[in-house]
Amino acid sequence: MKVLGLIGENGAGKGTMVEILKEMFGIDSVASFTYSSFLTHMLEYFGLPMSRANLQALAEFLRALDPEILGKKAEIEIRKLLEQKQLFSELRFIVVDGIRKEAEIKPIKKFNGAIIYITAKPEIRYERLKRRAEKKGETHMDFEQFLKEEVARADIDIPAIGAKADFIIENNGDIEDLRKKINEFVSSL
Repeated sequence: MKVLGLIGENGAGKGTMVEILKEMFGIDSVASFTYSSFLTHMLEYFGLPMSRANLQALAEFLRALDPEILGKKAEIEIRKLLEQKQLFSELRFIVVDGIRKEAEIKPIKKFNGAIIYITAKPEIRYERLKRRAEKKGETHMDFEQFLKEEVARADIDIPAIGAKADFIIENNGDIEDLRKKINEFVSSL
């Protein structure tokens, strides 16, 4: 079993990579969670709107308390899955999606995992975000606002951390191109 950490800009294809891995190996072969899922649960708990701005603000608040807080939570989740491995006999990958800071790489490396940077041109990612409309305000965001969010404190480190990743996937093509690149990546493990 391999632990994978995904880093990438908004709309780069991290979630799509997880779905492709599930298609390739079977849904029971891939366990995944996102760093933002921890934050999402907290926003829901407090009845706050699910927006990118709120997710970023909450992440920064928590990191001010402890820069490794999200990484520690990820480590707990990875350990839970490993402890229950007998229940998940087909499990081949544990995927941690949404690394944003250097400290969030630690739990992946603790388990001898690989860091994958998925990236794409800003124009392509912008169009993907508008289509998926996952978070409040994404469908109405203009390109300038999108670029402004790219340099928000929560996301500014992504390219630098991504440049140090074990694997880099340029996702500027279609879904078939991404499948091919993921297959090449998995073959290299």
